Amino acid sequence: ELRIHPASLRRILVLGVPSALQGSMYSLSNIIIQTAVNRFGTSVVAAWTATGKFDGIFWVTSNSMGAALCVFVGQCYGAGAMDRLRTGVRRWLLLALCTAVGLSSFILCFGRWAMHLFADDPEVIDYAVQMLWYFAPFYFIWIFIEVFSNTLRGAGDSLSPMIICLVGVCLLRILWILLVVPHWNTVMGVSIGYPFTWAVTALVFAVRYRRGHWLRGRESLQE
Repeated sequence: ELRIHPASLRRILVLGVPSALQGSMYSLSNIIIQTAVNRFGTSVVAAWTATGKFDGIFWVTSNSMGAALCVFVGQCYGAGAMDRLRTGVRRWLLLALCTAVGLSSFILCFGRWAMHLFADDPEVIDYAVQMLWYFAPFYFIWIFIEVFSNTLRGAGDSLSPMIICLVGVCLLRILWILLVVPHWNTVMGVSIGYPFTWAVTALVFAVRYRRGHWLRGRESLQE
């Protein structure tokens, strides 16, 4: 009986393909932003790369917590334990926010000192620390995206997170680069595009979560 089961494969693809596309959107939008960063010269490019090393600490932590939440939600959703699901999401959100604030504080406090591990040029270090202050204080906004998108995905709604991220993260960043950056042509002008798009996307995810449309599948199964 070791074979491909079309029904199971279809369910896997329905959940997996949108998630894969959502992950690729982040890379696509970052490539577009990188083209704008490259215009500021080698010092800024080097600082941007060094800043990414510290960003990685947060993203790895956030993604890991999001993946764990997705599994938790899937188990609760499949068992029909909706009260436990909602309680778990609230507590997960609080835990993730505390983690984000802690990491942001750590990065901002020790960022300049740690930058010497990646660069010796004082100009590069100054640019990198400047960028950290454009990103790190707003990490908590991303937590709402991570928590709500993985909640929806764990409940079987992987299409909505993909669409929301396509518009809020990818398309909105492209518009930011095309419409805002030409009039705000500074490192700050490019960098602030990140927390701005996070805030818009997080708001849409919060509305989607609160409306509860993602619970309809569970309700139909119970009926």
